[in-house]
Amino acid sequence: MEERGIAFEDVRAHPEGMGVLDETFPLHSEDVAKIAPKEGCKLDEKSRCIRADVLEVDQQAQRLRLSLVSTTLAGERVEQLFWLDLYDLPMVNNTRLSHDQRMAVVLRSFKGTSAQLAFVYFPGSHAGLKDKPFYDEMLHQLELTPESDGQAQH
Repeated sequence: MEERGIAFEDVRAHPEGMGVLDETFPLHSEDVAKIAPKEGCKLDEKSRCIRADVLEVDQQAQRLRLSLVSTTLAGERVEQLFWLDLYDLPMVNNTRLSHDQRMAVVLRSFKGTSAQLAFVYFPGSHAGLKDKPFYDEMLHQLELTPESDGQAQH
């Protein structure tokens, strides 16, 4: 989990978006314990770059408009534009990435002039029940499963 604080005056000073996250993550979240996320995007075949920008602050509704972009060397590009408030839950409201991974953004606090964000990178198996795997993800997982020796296990 990565945490970032933002000042609303900085967001207003950057109408094109204020960068709050620009890091390299392993393609598989189980590798996060072995390989810590790296600040700045330095891609290789086993990593993805995730960038998040705060585009707008709605102080009355206590919410933020964010842009989240994930890219890989293999050509994957996932872009999400969304509003984030204190009621968004990371296991339910998250961005689906390749290799059955997810990225969620949590609004941890929203005060008069600032907010605190947390970025959570996790496997899709931890996502909410409504989030069933896509067909291509299921096929990919089957390809990764080692073949058995032909004996059924009971």
